[in-house]
Amino acid sequence: MNFRTATSRKIKTLIKQGFTNEELCERFECTEEELEGHIRLLFKTGADGVLRDLGANRKKARPKLREEASNLSEQSELESNSESEPECVVVPTLVQESPTKPTLDELIQKEHALSNDVISLEVTHTELTGKHRVIIKRLREIDDELEGLERQTQSCRDRATQLDTQANEIVTEMNDISDQRHTKLAELDTVRKKIEEMSTVSIYVFSDGRIGAPDNPDFILEDEGYQVLKDELLTREECLDLRVRDIVTLARLKIISEKATKFSLVFEDQSLESVYTMLFVE
Repeated sequence: MNFRTATSRKIKTLIKQGFTNEELCERFECTEEELEGHIRLLFKTGADGVLRDLGANRKKARPKLREEASNLSEQSELESNSESEPECVVVPTLVQESPTKPTLDELIQKEHALSNDVISLEVTHTELTGKHRVIIKRLREIDDELEGLERQTQSCRDRATQLDTQANEIVTEMNDISDQRHTKLAELDTVRKKIEEMSTVSIYVFSDGRIGAPDNPDFILEDEGYQVLKDELLTREECLDLRVRDIVTLARLKIISEKATKFSLVFEDQSLESVYTMLFVE
């Protein structure tokens, strides 16, 4: 089991169960330095307390181990006594050759080789310890970096929420203004039509030559100077079949239409309307 899979909760549970440093290292397949580094990474400010609890478990385990060894010895003696036969059995003794003792030179060479191995292992262990500390430091830096990014992300979320609320409020206000504008445009169109109707004067042309505006009694018919136009119309070929009264009416209408702003002509005599259109409109 890799020691990196050990969570803070699992380590606390094993410590409560009495596990020592050695037992935890055996369980998670790591060295005591790696275990300590991992504990300090997990618990940070509370790591020293966890390590003290582990040391207390080690002290508790030592007398227990001596007691278990004593019990095992007693049990072995009991088993030996219970299995002994009532009769004496002669077992032939095998003559064993004593092992050859190594010479001093051999011991010195072995000591030299073992010393070199120990030094090499210590160097390797020191290098690995340094690398492990660098990694642990980098992991802590990454943790701090992640916390900073989380704070920035939350800040961005808060700003986005505020902007979204403001945008929704503006859209609501825009919709209200659009509704008001639509209502005002409809009302404006109605008022303009009424103004157009009230501003347009209906001028009536009667068969007897009278010209008037009975719907607008205040409207003044200005026909000053129509005599000059009458004399001109008398010479026009289109007016040869008309009565002089009709020619006077046409001349007056022309002058009135030039001086009036908005008006509409209503002829009682359709033939006279045709001549007026032919002379002055087409």
